Amino acid sequence: MSVKIKINDYDCDLDNSKFFGEILLPEKWLEDDVFSPDEMFLCQINLDEVYESVGKTTLPESGMLYFFIDYQKKPLAVVRYTDDEVDAYTSFNEDWDGDYDVCTEWQITFETSDDLQGSSLLVKDDNIKDGEIALLKYVPDETTVDFLSDKYKALYFVIEKDDLKRGDFSQVTLRFVKK
Repeated sequence: MSVKIKINDYDCDLDNSKFFGEILLPEKWLEDDVFSPDEMFLCQINLDEVYESVGKTTLPESGMLYFFIDYQKKPLAVVRYTDDEVDAYTSFNEDWDGDYDVCTEWQITFETSDDLQGSSLLVKDDNIKDGEIALLKYVPDETTVDFLSDKYKALYFVIEKDDLKRGDFSQVTLRFVKK
């Protein structure tokens, strides 16, 4: 079972699940400067929303999951999880100098689905090897979120199933499917 992501073009609260826009995170992360200067914020997933929408999954039932792409050398996946209080917000991508709009936020909602065509959580398809799962499959859509739509059919944030069971998001890798 995968969790289908529906992209909506209406305003959302800071703690909602969303692509881009302002990010709500633990203040300690900002104080400790845990981010590289070349990280770009892709999305935040409020796991309470996932649980309320689709029930129990292999993801934690609460907390926030954050997806970043680090462009320092080659694009790298950076995934952070917290179940601590999220009490600070920032326009993380405001200094982004790329060709895409990464400041407009797109609220996302979730539903159970076997459709693997669009953006989803917990995906197992032909691009995922045995022992792995796509924590997030992001499918660029030129009519809504256009980030990387000119280059890729899909981006996968891939995690080993054992790491997911342990709640260890430190070894997530990024996999691209070119157009």
